[in-house]
Amino acid sequence: MRVVKLFSQTLMTISGGELKQTGVTSDMARLRDYYFAWISAKTASLFATSTESGAILGQAPESAIEMIRDYGHNLGMAFQIVDDVLDFTGEEDELGKPVGSDLREGTMTLPSILFAEAHPEDELLESVVEKKDTESVMMAVEKIRDSSVIDECLALAADFCSRASSAAEKLPDNSARRSMLELAAYIVERRK
Repeated sequence: MRVVKLFSQTLMTISGGELKQTGVTSDMARLRDYYFAWISAKTASLFATSTESGAILGQAPESAIEMIRDYGHNLGMAFQIVDDVLDFTGEEDELGKPVGSDLREGTMTLPSILFAEAHPEDELLESVVEKKDTESVMMAVEKIRDSSVIDECLALAADFCSRASSAAEKLPDNSARRSMLELAAYIVERRK
């Protein structure tokens, strides 16, 4: 019953996160906060629920359940950041979708947010996101690819992976823990 309740709470969280995305502010000072709240509600909550449910069903002690939930949350944050980076750096055949698809849809993700923060005078992103100028999408993708924001995003993802690993390292040493640590190390290295 606890897992069923957890899944229903997560469904509400994800739905709320999706609704927040539709009302994302154009206030650049708050956009980064909105982004992190959105991916926390969307991807990280799903990862946290998945890991926590496994721990509950495996009858882990409460302290381990909390550590595993923390692991899942941080892993989900890192996963989404890397996914958003891959939207700029990946190849269409690997991604299964066009490069820059978030920008094409008018969605600002962490790479575009950091680029806009670093280059407030650059109007290209505004043209792409607000006016949905698809001709400018690839120019914006190239600008973001060639900037330092991709490395900044990957550093933030690595920090979330480090937090996930720290939570997992508190668990007993066994094959499951080793797999969790390997997965956290892989997240930033993935290419699709």
